[in-house]
Amino acid sequence: MLKIVDKYIIKQLIKTFLSSFIILTALMLLVNIIQMSHVIFAQGVTLHIIFKILYQQTTFVSMFTIPMALTVAVNFVYTDFAKNNEILAFQTSGISKSNLYKPALVFTIFIFFIAFLNTSSIAYKQRGEFHLTLLQLAKHKIYSEISEKSFFHFSKNSVIYAETISPDTLKLKSIFLQTPRETITAQEGHFGDSPQGTTFSMKNGNMYKETNIGIETATFKKFNTLISTQRIVQKEEEIRENPKYMSMWQLMRIKDDFAKMQINKMFVLAFSVFVLSLIAFGLGVISKAGKSFGFALCLLIFVLFYIFQIFGEGIAKSMHTPFYMWLPNIILAIFGIILFLSVVRR
Repeated sequence: MLKIVDKYIIKQLIKTFLSSFIILTALMLLVNIIQMSHVIFAQGVTLHIIFKILYQQTTFVSMFTIPMALTVAVNFVYTDFAKNNEILAFQTSGISKSNLYKPALVFTIFIFFIAFLNTSSIAYKQRGEFHLTLLQLAKHKIYSEISEKSFFHFSKNSVIYAETISPDTLKLKSIFLQTPRETITAQEGHFGDSPQGTTFSMKNGNMYKETNIGIETATFKKFNTLISTQRIVQKEEEIRENPKYMSMWQLMRIKDDFAKMQINKMFVLAFSVFVLSLIAFGLGVISKAGKSFGFALCLLIFVLFYIFQIFGEGIAKSMHTPFYMWLPNIILAIFGIILFLSVVRR
């Protein structure tokens, strides 16, 4: 009987968790997409880049939506049981409330491993990759806004004009380029990237340069010029070397306070699923309210967890002691255990 009930509860938890995770993640992504719409939907940004950004953002926000979805799932399932008097039926069959929590605990352990893998190895690295993608788009923006038969100022004293431009804005024909040093006309050209910035290569053209004795002219088969994006390149290096965007395994090689704080933060976020699951179970069993109230309650619990996390992180940084990072888990664990024991004894 107990095994049948366990399978039934786990099945309900899986369905509710997946639907909650998809909805919560989609809502958080939607907010991010609206904020970045001018970047994502800019001219020349491919579908590949859009999906890449969505993946990078999904892995990061899932650090928060996984615990939130688990809290909602546990609360919804046990609220339904309480509302439909199924908990009473289970107890009549000889199944205690503590045994009713066992399938939720098993499911929570499974979710913990997913959350820990994401938090320790994927999420923060992908957050760094997301910022690198934005910097790449910033470099791309230098030439993505160029339009046919229009003068475009790509720097303070430089302007470019082209009769025809390819859909990806990388290839141009019938080009006019004016810089502070020279004027260039060319039959064709294309943009590219280099470690120093954005390159613009031109073929089959003429160069005109003003000197003290007049205007010098020259013809060329190929001519390369550099549009400097050195500051962007520097930022890329800063991101790659920033411990904030490293996995746990990379941080373990760094012996400083920030790395220790970051590692503890990863553990805190992953272990929060146990605390939140326990509270969600207790509140679900004693509640007979609707799902909308339960959802609001779950969000309130997670908001409290997040507030305690910020508070604990602030103390940990000021005291240089990672222990205080665990403050949200400790406070909510005490509340969760008291709630669980009171529910079990009722």
